[in-house]
Amino acid sequence: MSSDRELADDLEFLHYILADTRVLLLDFDGPICSIFSGMSADCIASRLSRMLSEKERVDPPPHVKNTSDPFEVFKYAFTLGQSSARYVEAALREYEAEAVATSKPTPFAHQLLNTWAATGRNLVVVSNNSSVAIEAYINLHGLQTLIDDVVGRTSHRPDELKPNPYFLRLALQLMRANPGEATFVGDSITDTHAAKAANMRFIGYANKPGKSGLFVKAKADIVVRSMRLLVESVTNSC
Repeated sequence: MSSDRELADDLEFLHYILADTRVLLLDFDGPICSIFSGMSADCIASRLSRMLSEKERVDPPPHVKNTSDPFEVFKYAFTLGQSSARYVEAALREYEAEAVATSKPTPFAHQLLNTWAATGRNLVVVSNNSSVAIEAYINLHGLQTLIDDVVGRTSHRPDELKPNPYFLRLALQLMRANPGEATFVGDSITDTHAAKAANMRFIGYANKPGKSGLFVKAKADIVVRSMRLLVESVTNSC
């Protein structure tokens, strides 16, 4: 497969992949919505770091104190013990649930959900975000009938999260599908690694400049820069 094809928003090749897909797996933050679009992820990460520091009376390392990624704080908390991990995960879960109210749907994402559901094939949301937050978003936007299941964070173990393929494999089990019948759509390199570890196809959603090249290097099967292309591909196959 050529890098030109991978970089070119190739509708023909995308159609080929999706036509051969029985189970579509979508990441939540990115392909479906921007969960922290109404809240600052930087601020949440900072709050979690301070909360952890006060609880454990430790001085987190610079990469934790300065991170803009709440999950980095969660991972660090896990190194301090089960209690710390549970504490940070619970707080992160609350922030995620709160963020849902102001999160912005990704352009064409809801249209994709409707279009895919009309084909009668399965769709599962697979995400490192909490299941509570994902289900709250689904209920808020009335998407319940379009999504077959949700596989999200339900524990205090960050080692279960992507790039670990655990969630993807669980989604396959729930849908009684094999990896060759599934395609995962995600917006991060960790998503790519998880899909490859699960032996399934991966569509990289390059929603920011520079991501296309990173996805190609990580060996994504194809890269798209808009969810509109998935909608068009599924629509044209009906």
